[in-house]
Amino acid sequence: MVNRLIKKAVDACTTWASHRAIDLGLKHGQRKYVRFVVVGTGRSGSNFLRGLLNAHPAALALGEIFREHGRIGWDIRGYPRSRKVMTLFERQPARFIEQVVYRRYPGGLNAVGFKLFYHHARDESWAPVWDYLKDDKDIRVIHLKRKNLLKVHLSQCKADRTGRWINTRGVREATEPIELDHDGCLAMFEETRSDEEACDRLFAEHELLGMSYEDLTTDEAGQIVRVQTFLGLPSMPVKPSTYKQSSLPLIRSISNYEDLRRRFAGTPWEGYFED
Repeated sequence: MVNRLIKKAVDACTTWASHRAIDLGLKHGQRKYVRFVVVGTGRSGSNFLRGLLNAHPAALALGEIFREHGRIGWDIRGYPRSRKVMTLFERQPARFIEQVVYRRYPGGLNAVGFKLFYHHARDESWAPVWDYLKDDKDIRVIHLKRKNLLKVHLSQCKADRTGRWINTRGVREATEPIELDHDGCLAMFEETRSDEEACDRLFAEHELLGMSYEDLTTDEAGQIVRVQTFLGLPSMPVKPSTYKQSSLPLIRSISNYEDLRRRFAGTPWEGYFED
């Protein structure tokens, strides 16, 4: 644990020093890389995909940058948080993306991007984020979906309850089954499918790679080659840095599973009850 913390601190200092050297003209920087964004919803494998991308030496996948006001969601240590940067982040988010996210980086990077969930940057002050991404057709879009939205909703509810959002140890964590509200499930299903369709329309003129969590986890090697090719990265095997948090079937994870299956029978959502 201590060695890992020391490594993180050293990496953060190295990253910060590299950025400062480029900003001061002491080190060459470049913008000749593919810019991309990963869009989707939480609990759909975006951390898994991001880990696979960051395992490639020529890729940089930043976190949920616009997750909340007052804090930049870099999810990587060593990235700028100065008062000037924070002012851009809060007041001029499009310029923040252009100048800070898609900044000059050291040579060797072929692709740089970040995560953006459907509900991110939806207030008036951050509306320019979506406009900027829509208008710049050179930005490539990876649209990550999960076919079974019941599993998305279950995973979200479990994470809300336990506070465990990421599994970096590879250990499956046992949890007690939980009860899901029918109306809450229905609202989530309808809203997410609507968000997916709206996102596909918004980026219809972009280079867009659609992929599913299910395909990514059952054919990891094949899907990551698709992603690397899409981003102009040299193809190479990579290892994940996060793991599934649970492998229990739905019937053992949801205490009122049979009641929900009965109530969703004959609806567009009945296929989610696959056990």
